[in-house]
Amino acid sequence: IPVRRTETFIRHDLPSGFITSSSNDLMRYLDALRSRKPALGISPVGVEMLFDAQPYGMGWMTGTYAGRPAVHHGGNLPGFNSNAIMLTEDGYNIVFLANQSHLFNAFVYFPDLSRGIVAILTNQDPPSRFHYIWVFRLLLILFAYNLFASSKKLVRLAKGTETLSLSKRLRAVVIN
Repeated sequence: IPVRRTETFIRHDLPSGFITSSSNDLMRYLDALRSRKPALGISPVGVEMLFDAQPYGMGWMTGTYAGRPAVHHGGNLPGFNSNAIMLTEDGYNIVFLANQSHLFNAFVYFPDLSRGIVAILTNQDPPSRFHYIWVFRLLLILFAYNLFASSKKLVRLAKGTETLSLSKRLRAVVIN
């Protein structure tokens, strides 16, 4: 359910992110890096250093992505997620932008989605999503159980039929 909210402006984090751009502009940026032209203010030698650095050079991770040689960088800020990938041997540039951010999405779902895009472009089998369905189902069951147990406990406390000792209260706080 979409809910309007204001994200916190984190001034001290400005150097590490908060770049406002579009997927088209980011693709042009990746194309310029790949062409090794000095139009970006980076010399051709500097761009070579970026591509040759292992495993991190000038803000980019180098190595492999979905089993393919790549230079890439992803980011996650409140409300946003991004990934820019240059497949160095395959000639593809990929930009993935999402205007939502959640820990599970940022660290599991979106990286797998990016790897799936790379796999499809390079004629590999995309990763299976089957196991995430079971994780979501388990989380839903745990949430429903917690909601049911908490409701039951609240009703008993409201009726005054249950008193908790200090040790039981501490245990409940620690478990919750």
